[in-house]
Amino acid sequence: MRNTHLFAALMLCGLLLHVSGICGHAQTVTWTHPGSLTNNISPDGTFASSPRVAMDDNNNIIVVWTQDTGSNTEQVFKSEYRNGVWTNPASLSDYVSNATKYVSGARVAMNNNGDAIIVWVQYSSSTNCAVYKCEYHNGSWGEPELVSATGKSIDTTEVAMDDSGNIVIAWDQNIGSSTGSVLFTNEYRNGSWSGTTQLTDFTNKYYISDFSLAMGNNGSTVIVWNDEINTGLTPINNGVQYYIYTYKTYRKNYRNNDWQATSQAGTAVTQTTTKSSLPQVAINDSGDAVIIWRKYVTGDVATYADPKGIFASRYSYSNDTWTDETIDQTGATLDQASVAMNNNGKILATWSRSAASRYRIFKAEFANGAWDVPEKYTINESISPTDMAATYPQVAVDDNDNAVLLWRGVDKSTDTDNDIKQLFLAEYRDSAWTYPTSADDAINPGVAYAYVPQVACNSRSSSVIVWQQSDGTYYQIFVSTRIVPIPVEEKPGDDDSGGTPTAIPFPGTLGFLMLLLGLLGAHGAARRR
Repeated sequence: MRNTHLFAALMLCGLLLHVSGICGHAQTVTWTHPGSLTNNISPDGTFASSPRVAMDDNNNIIVVWTQDTGSNTEQVFKSEYRNGVWTNPASLSDYVSNATKYVSGARVAMNNNGDAIIVWVQYSSSTNCAVYKCEYHNGSWGEPELVSATGKSIDTTEVAMDDSGNIVIAWDQNIGSSTGSVLFTNEYRNGSWSGTTQLTDFTNKYYISDFSLAMGNNGSTVIVWNDEINTGLTPINNGVQYYIYTYKTYRKNYRNNDWQATSQAGTAVTQTTTKSSLPQVAINDSGDAVIIWRKYVTGDVATYADPKGIFASRYSYSNDTWTDETIDQTGATLDQASVAMNNNGKILATWSRSAASRYRIFKAEFANGAWDVPEKYTINESISPTDMAATYPQVAVDDNDNAVLLWRGVDKSTDTDNDIKQLFLAEYRDSAWTYPTSADDAINPGVAYAYVPQVACNSRSSSVIVWQQSDGTYYQIFVSTRIVPIPVEEKPGDDDSGGTPTAIPFPGTLGFLMLLLGLLGAHGAARRR
């Protein structure tokens, strides 16, 4: 009789564990947002700024930023999320860089094999600086290393890496007091660093600006930038002469072990004598890519007229061809833009534009060979709440076609357009979009100003958002996450380098075994009776 009770208990426990294991695969995953202005990841007491974030397919996350250390220097800091735990800087002396003056432009990249890299610009004086890097391999960080020789001003640095360990570091640097700037790279390919290499030529061009870099998983790389061109003195306004500067968007891609020739973006769909700005690039593992940019297509080039068009150019790696397209040329004032692309070829572009006298967020999606864009760009077609001004959109899309779209907004009933301070989130999941509907849907704590939002996601549909926001005294770094748990059988080994996982069964697997044992025991007991 006691055996019968034992078998029944085994069957009940097994059934519960088995069901819990099955349900575990379909458990609800939600966002974790900071609950208050004290939930920052940066050390308290000084200003932190300009966060950037990277995420791999093992749900590891690295956030980097720059912060005043309180000793007339600024350093690079990092925070890491590994094995479900955040490790934040312990103090203002727990930094990555070794600057003697200050740093800027911290960037981070990760791959899915446990490697990562942080790069930044480090100043030795107000006019001399160099690019530095710090790499993560085999579960530990190395020491900062020099990437470029010390030289003139550097405005921006970018970094990208693939799963084979290839790395491209790019930066724009002044090459003389009167000759402007060009792009340089230092690349790690085939097991060695190339050293500093000049990527773009200086001919009639003036200053590099607004460049963006992306890398596929076959070593392919695309870089896009703007060049400021001085066209000389031109008669404007009743014969009065002005120096006219135009901005053209250029692109360059790496394939077949070499950088290809530079080409101008948009020559098939836009004027070539006007100004463009803010190019962005995204790429997938196979090397297909997309760039988007703004272009000033109306007005006198001397009057710095508002931008009037959003344009795209798609790259097919297999055909080695670019296709230029118009997304928005309706005459409205346009602002920042962002673009993302996944391995299915889905593209999501987003930008802010004027509609009903306020900036609002719009999006365009490319799938199945065609763009789906707003029909008339009315206020009802925007994805931001109709009573809000909105700007600075950022977007990420994963390989399950889920998307995260983030922007800064403000409730117009209480604030002006210049007081944009909250962060809002739209998501595409389970084949449907979910949009915020009011100011109550802001994801950041309090009503302090939030700046520089950044978003990343991985192939598991996990996502991370970072931004800077005042805690009432100083700007600090905040983070929100949506983490999809990794099944135990898929987790990498304890060395975090993809080793053999510990063979621990799911609750559902253990429950099934217990259920089976109970059934067999009960069957045997019944036969003995």
